[in-house]
Amino acid sequence: MKKVFTFILMAAAACTLQAKVYTFADLSQIEGSGVTVASDGAYVLTMSTGLTEPMSLDGGGIIVSKSDLTLADGNGLKINDGEVIKFSDKARIVMNGLLEADVQDATITATDDATGTALGIRLFGAQSKAVLKNLTMKYVGITFGPDGSDGNLVADGCTFDSFNGKMGTSNINFTSESHGNVVNNCTFTNGQVACVACGSNVPCGIDITNCVMDKNGVSGRLTPAINMGLYGAYDINIENNVVTGRAVVTRTGGIAVSHLMGGEFTGTVTIKGNTVTDNSYGITLTGPGKVIIENNVVKNNRYIASAMNGGSGINITANTGGAIARIRGNEIEGNMWGITLIGPKAGSELPLIEVDLGTATDPGLNTFKDNGNDGTNYSIEAGNLCDLYNNSGSEVYAVGNTWNVADQNDLDAIEAVIYNMNDDDSLGEVIFAQETGIDEVKTAAATDGRYYDLMGRPVANPTAGIYIHQGKKVIVR
Repeated sequence: MKKVFTFILMAAAACTLQAKVYTFADLSQIEGSGVTVASDGAYVLTMSTGLTEPMSLDGGGIIVSKSDLTLADGNGLKINDGEVIKFSDKARIVMNGLLEADVQDATITATDDATGTALGIRLFGAQSKAVLKNLTMKYVGITFGPDGSDGNLVADGCTFDSFNGKMGTSNINFTSESHGNVVNNCTFTNGQVACVACGSNVPCGIDITNCVMDKNGVSGRLTPAINMGLYGAYDINIENNVVTGRAVVTRTGGIAVSHLMGGEFTGTVTIKGNTVTDNSYGITLTGPGKVIIENNVVKNNRYIASAMNGGSGINITANTGGAIARIRGNEIEGNMWGITLIGPKAGSELPLIEVDLGTATDPGLNTFKDNGNDGTNYSIEAGNLCDLYNNSGSEVYAVGNTWNVADQNDLDAIEAVIYNMNDDDSLGEVIFAQETGIDEVKTAAATDGRYYDLMGRPVANPTAGIYIHQGKKVIVR
């Protein structure tokens, strides 16, 4: 019995020791791995396309096929400072372990340019985790799917350039349930498709913050720079990013969150402090979900073939209802439409959308300027301006905003830049001026307490005029 027990302990120890962290220097020393050292010192991964069946190397630590270099489950891969790694056509690393690139400077690229077919790195399985700091990835991408484990991806200070789109529809693509993900202070430029995305049925908790996403969507496909599906219970935070389109007619948008599949989304999406310009549209929620859209600059998102297909600064669409949106403090300028709302009409058995654009006690503070179209093209000629289009049966409060009119107290002028029940009685009303419905008070001077103008905006030092004070209409003479 003693010998058997000893054998079991030795076997268990052997299993534990099997987990290994490879470097590219290690892989280059394993014959048949496909990793070689070029004359310039770069590591080059070339797939053995002539293999008819997978080949196990290094005691089973890696498996090579004609399409992949696969690390055995639990094995990791470390990229060291100063390294340059090049993937040849169709080359891909597959792993279920820790990918670590905590460097000052290292590059993963391709032997060819963006027209080539180099793929990148795929992480999948419960042991997957990625730590990427100051790494440059050019042409190639990364997919991450830890199958609902505690594994997460952190990319901080990384550069992603000219992604060729061969790995998927996004430079960083989340393919199965994960949370605690962070993409911070990264730069994405000239990619064929999206920068960061997850599937519509993939629960993904993530913070996307302080990133620059410039002129991506080169392919012209329907792939916004940030394209997150809504599913499960995790929150999504998209804050302080600069998302700049290519300023050419395309279908590529800025920031999109969408609930397109069955299943419930109980998290909250916060889209805050971003600058989104020169795309086919700015910010959109599609399907049921809760979103907070605050303090963004949404400008010149009008690069779409027809205004009937897009061009909104902010869009909330939920044809089956269930969308809840709070919209505050945004600068919305130069789009084909300012804000568009699409949802069930009154009398439908479907739940109405709930959109809050401001109340008298919690003003919207959104600013609208030069948003409009002639039905096809961008136009701010008389009669073409559109700050808010309520194509739903929902009553929408939109008090305390600055509309694209000369006089913010000219209610008729404001009504002319809003489409709602007054234009089509099947639609809900937009309430943009707070009704007092109470006593009138005349005073020679302002007294203590907070004052609001007739649009619900706070006024620090009231002069002569009409205001709302303590729930009453006050005339200051």
